[in-house]
Amino acid sequence: MKQRPLGFTLLDLLTGLAILSILIGAAIPGLNTFVANNKANAAYQQLFTLLQYARSESVFYRQQVVICPTINDQDCDKDWKNELILFVDENRNKKYDDSDILLQRYEETENNSQRIVTAFGSTRYLSFNYDGSSGSQNGRLTYCLASGKQTYARQMIISKTGRIRKTSEQDALKKC
Repeated sequence: MKQRPLGFTLLDLLTGLAILSILIGAAIPGLNTFVANNKANAAYQQLFTLLQYARSESVFYRQQVVICPTINDQDCDKDWKNELILFVDENRNKKYDDSDILLQRYEETENNSQRIVTAFGSTRYLSFNYDGSSGSQNGRLTYCLASGKQTYARQMIISKTGRIRKTSEQDALKKC
C-alpha cells in the first residue's frame, strides 16, 4: 500500500493565501468603521461620566462645581477643544483660584479630528449648583469625531434641573 505524503502542495498554499487576502481586504473597511465608532462611544462615555461626576460632587460638597475648557489652568475659555477642568468654585467667580478644589482634569482631544461643540449660549463653562441643578444653564454638548470621510457624533442634553440625557446620533450629526 502506497503512503500518501503529508502536507500541502504549492497550489493549495497559493489558493489559501488568495482567499485569505480577499477576506482581509473585504474586512478592513468594516474594521475601520468599527474602531472609529467605538472610539467615539468611549470618548462620549468619558465625557458623560465627567458631567455626572460634576453633578454628584456639587451635591456632595454643597457648593457650585464648574466644568470649563482652559488654556492656562485658571481662566475658562470658549474653545471646548482645550483641556477641561472640573473644580469646586468656592468663591463662585467661574475661575479656578487657589482657594478652589480641583477635582479632575480631562484632556479630551488627541488630534484635530475630535472636538466638542456646545450650545450653552455665550457661556464658557457649565456649572452645577449645590442641589445638582444647572441653574439657568441648559443646552447640548456634542462630541464629534471625523474619521476619513465619515463623521461620528454623540450628543447629550443638560436640563436646568441638572439631568443629563443622551440623544440620537442623527440629532448630533447636525451639530458637527
